[in-house]
Order: sequence, then C-alpha cells, then structure tokens
Amino acid sequence: MNNKVVKNKIKKLYHQTLISDNFYSLIILDAFKSIKGIDLKNDNTSLFDWTINYINRNTKSSSEYNFLKPDDSILPEAISYFSLEAALLKKDYLESVKHAYYLSKVSEGTQIFEFLLEFSLIRCKESFKYIWHIFRMSVFFNNEFIFLSLCKMIQSIVNDNYYEPSHIKNKTNINWKDYLSVENQNINDLLLYFSISNAKLIRSEKISKSISHRIQRTKSHKNKELDEKLVYKEQRNLGRKWISNHLFKMDKKEYSFEIIVLMNNIRSCLKLSKTKKEQEYFWMHLNLYLGKI
Repeated sequence: MNNKVVKNKIKKLYHQTLISDNFYSLIILDAFKSIKGIDLKNDNTSLFDWTINYINRNTKSSSEYNFLKPDDSILPEAISYFSLEAALLKKDYLESVKHAYYLSKVSEGTQIFEFLLEFSLIRCKESFKYIWHIFRMSVFFNNEFIFLSLCKMIQSIVNDNYYEPSHIKNKTNINWKDYLSVENQNINDLLLYFSISNAKLIRSEKISKSISHRIQRTKSHKNKELDEKLVYKEQRNLGRKWISNHLFKMDKKEYSFEIIVLMNNIRSCLKLSKTKKEQEYFWMHLNLYLGKI
C-alpha cells in the first residue's frame, strides 16, 4: 500500500480516536505508525488491518465530554499556565480546556503538551502514558488536531487518580542499569520513562526530575537479574528492523495489544539509547516476554 495512502488513513483514525472514549486505541495507533516508520518498504498490511479492526471494535464517539472550542473572540488579558493548573487540580474539564485553548492561541502547542505531561507525571497515576502518545501523534501531524488533542489529554488527567506530590529532589540523573538489568513486571512503564526522559523536550529538566522521582518506586532488590544470553545475533545486526521483520512474519492471530505496545516501546528505547549495553537490556526484556507467550 502506498505510504501516502497509509498516512492519510492514519490521520482519519487519529481523528476517530480523539473523539472516542477509548485511550488504548490511541496507544495502538501510535505504535503502528512508529513501527511502520522503521522500514517504509515493509508493507505489513496484516498489522495495519489488525490495527484498524482493533480501533473500530474499541472506539465509539464520546458523549460525556464537550469538544466545542471556547469563544476566542475576546481573549482574557491574563493567560497563564497557573490558571490551567488550578483548573486541573479542581478536575474541572471545561475550565481546563478553556485555559489550554487560550494558551494555544498565544503559545506554541508543544509547550502546552509538555506542561500537561509534566503535570500528569507529578500528580497522576496513569494518564502520562496516554498524553505521551497523543503528544507524539499530534506532532506527527504538525498539530493539525491541536484542540482535540488538548481535550483528550485533559480528559485523561481529570479521569485519573491524583497523588499528593511529595518533594522532588534536584537529582535528575538516572542509573538506568539499576532498573533495566532486572526483570520488571511494569516493563512498559519503565520503557516509557526511558523514552520520555531521553526525548528532546523543552521542559526536559523538570520532566526528568518527575520521572526520576517516580522510577525510584519501581526498583526491587528481589527482582531477578536478566540473562545476557537472551539476545540474538540477528537482533544485534538488524537493530530496530528486527522488530519490523518479526511482526511481518507473525501470524495475524498472534497480534495483541500487549505485544504491539511492547514492540513499539522497545523500538523507541533502541532508537534513543546511548550505549550498546542499554540496547542489550532492551532486547533481553523483549525476548523474555516473547519466551513467555
């Protein structure tokens, strides 16, 4: 299938997921889009068909939330992130959307996305992962759906469980070996933390501090260390392309939300990793999972 045709279909699917009540479809769509980008010549129509079917099965238009743009004929004199944060803390969806929309009229959209990502990492339990994938999809389409993307991010936050933020230390450096070298039941969260902390972001320092604080809760000294024999020579030679090839060879019946998401998270980490040792750990985690299913 022509890559331009695929991109246009992904755009329509993105709009469909933004106005739906399902966040997992957004994760799957971003995963397919990114895996497709590994090798544009690899025309994995089976994976694309599976992605489309997954989204169509699991999305329906959301009637709970209003996606109408606020009146911007007269912008308020004071537009600030403080007002947006105050509305989020009250879990006031409409007020949060209004302030985010006003900020988008005077500020570059990426900064608002990063603010919402940081807020979710500090205050929320799960919404950071949805916000990250929406962020990536929105940037991919040059913020064409910025308002709906902001609405969906805010929806994920106000629906989430809030934490009382504890003191965040200034230390931002994470010794990833301490976390990657052992088995981890929450491996997808750990991989997302790695991807976010190594991405080029405007608010990278603050976001990295938030991740450093969260990640300390994932370390367990009882975890079993990974076996270095778990990495295949073909994976070392092909790198991320191995993921694309493996999914192409898989039977469509073997596809699942869990395996597609893990494959994409491993892909992202391999792309952003700075050392060969880190890459080895990522392959070990993937192969450990593949050996269990």
